[in-house]
Amino acid sequence: MTQSHFYVVAVDIGGTKVAGCLVDFGPDESRRPEPGSIVRQPADAQQGSNAVLRRVFAVISEVLRQAGSEQSQNIAGVGVSAAGVVGEDGSIVSATDLIRDWAGTKLRERIMERFGLPAVVIGDVHAHALGESHWGAGRVSNVTLLAAVGTGIGGAVCVGGRLLRGSHGMGGHIGHVSVAAAGTAECSCGRRGHVEPIASGSGIIAEYEQVCAASGRSYAPDVDGRDISRKAVEGEKEAGLVIRTAGMSLGIVLGSLANVVDPDLVILSGSVTAAGDLWWKSLRDGYMQSAMDIAASVPLVRGELGDDAPLIGAAEAFVDTVGARGEKRSVWVEQKR
Repeated sequence: MTQSHFYVVAVDIGGTKVAGCLVDFGPDESRRPEPGSIVRQPADAQQGSNAVLRRVFAVISEVLRQAGSEQSQNIAGVGVSAAGVVGEDGSIVSATDLIRDWAGTKLRERIMERFGLPAVVIGDVHAHALGESHWGAGRVSNVTLLAAVGTGIGGAVCVGGRLLRGSHGMGGHIGHVSVAAAGTAECSCGRRGHVEPIASGSGIIAEYEQVCAASGRSYAPDVDGRDISRKAVEGEKEAGLVIRTAGMSLGIVLGSLANVVDPDLVILSGSVTAAGDLWWKSLRDGYMQSAMDIAASVPLVRGELGDDAPLIGAAEAFVDTVGARGEKRSVWVEQKR
C-alpha cells in the first residue's frame, strides 16, 4: 500500500469493552496519526470468545459503515490490540479468565475471513507501549519501560522503537514479578506473591477490604479506587496504607526492572495513575529504594495518549508490519521509523 494518505481500522479488545475507530495516517510521517470517532460496545467477556468476536465484528462493521467514500477507498487494513498473550500468527496463545475461553482464539484469521482485509494483532499493553513510544511520552526516548496499571498490571519494553515481544509474545509482564509485600496473595495468573494482586486497581480494592476487615472499619460494598484514593487524601489510615503499599511495591518492581533493561524513561499509564500524589510519591520512593544509582535518575512520567494509546499503537503495528507506507517489516518485531 503506497498511498500518501490512508486509514487503518484500529480495534482495542478488553475485558469490559471493545472499541474501534479509523486512524488517519496523513502524508506527513512526522504528524501523529489521528483516531476518528470511536465506536464502543460491551465485550460480553463472560459469555465467551464467540460472543466477544461478535462484538469485535460489530465494531469493525460500524467503523467501516461510518467511513466516508474517500476513507473507504483508502483503508489499508485492521490493527488489533487484544487482551492476552498474542502469538506470531495473531492467535491468542494464553489468557486469564478475564475473557472466558479466549485462549486459542484465531483472532487475526477470523477478522481476515470476515472482512477480507489484512490484519495485524498484538497484545493490548504492547499496543499501548507502541503508541506511547512512537507518538506519546516516549517519542524522544531510545529505551522505554512502560507499565499500564489498571484492573491488572501489564508492561512493555521498547528499544529504539522496537517492541520487545519475547520468544512467546509475553515480554513485559510486569504485573507478574514477585514483590515481598504481596506475601502469598494469589495472582490472576495462578501464582502467588506477584505485584498485580496488591498494586493493580482490582488489587487495591481487595487489599482495602481486607485491611478494613482486620481493623474493624466499615466500608461501602461498592467501594472503588477513586473512593480509596479520596479517603487516603482525607487521612484515613487504612486507605493511606493500601495506596502507599501499592505505589511502593510497584516502584520497587520498576526499579528492579530498570536495573535490567536500563531505560532512559519509565512511562506509567492506566486508571491507577490518577490515584494522586500519595501514590506517585510512594511509587518514586519504591523506585529509588530498588534502582541502582545510575538508573535512579530516570524520569517516571505519566503517558500522554490516554485511551487513544492502544488504538494508535494497534494501527502503528499494522503499518510497521504490513508496510502500508511501502516498507515490508517483521510481524514479530515492530520497527520505529
